[in-house]
Amino acid sequence: MSSPSTKPLPAPTFGIITDIQYADIDDSYNFQGTRQRYYRNSLNLLKNAVNYWRDCQPKVDFVLQLGDIIDGKNKKDDASRTALMAVMAPLASLRKSVYHVIGNHECYNFSQDFLLKSALNSAARVNCKGVAGKAFYTFLASPALRIVALDCYDLSVIGTPENTPEHDEAKRILERNPNADKNQPHGMGTDRRFVEFNGGLTSGQLEWLEQVLLEADSNRENVIVIGHIPIFPEACVDYSSLCWNYEDILRVIDRHSCVSAYMAGHDHDGASAADSEGILHITFPAVLETEPGSNAFGTATMYCDRIEIVGQGRVQNYSIKLRYPTLIL
Repeated sequence: MSSPSTKPLPAPTFGIITDIQYADIDDSYNFQGTRQRYYRNSLNLLKNAVNYWRDCQPKVDFVLQLGDIIDGKNKKDDASRTALMAVMAPLASLRKSVYHVIGNHECYNFSQDFLLKSALNSAARVNCKGVAGKAFYTFLASPALRIVALDCYDLSVIGTPENTPEHDEAKRILERNPNADKNQPHGMGTDRRFVEFNGGLTSGQLEWLEQVLLEADSNRENVIVIGHIPIFPEACVDYSSLCWNYEDILRVIDRHSCVSAYMAGHDHDGASAADSEGILHITFPAVLETEPGSNAFGTATMYCDRIEIVGQGRVQNYSIKLRYPTLIL
């Protein structure tokens, strides 16, 4: 008979997808006119992912949706709720839990109050723990794996109501951007991240993250942290895609032995790199900018000493070393 310390644990399998940015509009280019975006086809690629997850072996236990589930262009057409229903339907057909994080396009389409009351607020799920009135949360995917989801727009001008401390602080941060259009990073060098389409973590969320990771260390839980915005410069193609206070977040996660990886979207190219503490930072490429005929999603399976991610289309394969190896059923 196995002792309690060597009892085999269930091995979760889960899907990963980001930046679907669906809208029922014709294809066009990004704001700079340099990258093709396939708005309607993004829904087809989401359905491809769902069909794959429905049939794959082992079966997925849940899905991580890393933000920007619909595009901001829905707002001007008064189509935000219709578009949201369109993308939530195939995810619901999977009949598995889907865990969301807030991206900038969620903030373009919906108020903070709406988001906190919607199905996009996974912090409200009964198996998740967070802070009342906030969108960050954590849950145990298995006794040996904890997911920690950050809200990278807890401190921002687009994700917070005006005349709140978070909004006022975000406005002060954006004063570092000398451009009249605060979504433009021209001439800013490494400060390119201080644009309106980014955001950061409040001091309160950083303190919450510290406590969650302290408990995970104590319980010898392997941790994957997720958020919409990358927090490691080498894991994004352009510094304008970095979280405002990424250095503060790195200081927190790097001093905890439990963290194995950080997963994000936002930078549509995708990239990956390990930091000095061996944490693997993976930025997944956008579904929106994936050509018809290809795909952009991953499927992760936990093993006794690692998590293997099998990518489809633009998503590469990855192997994440676990901090606390364990027996797996």
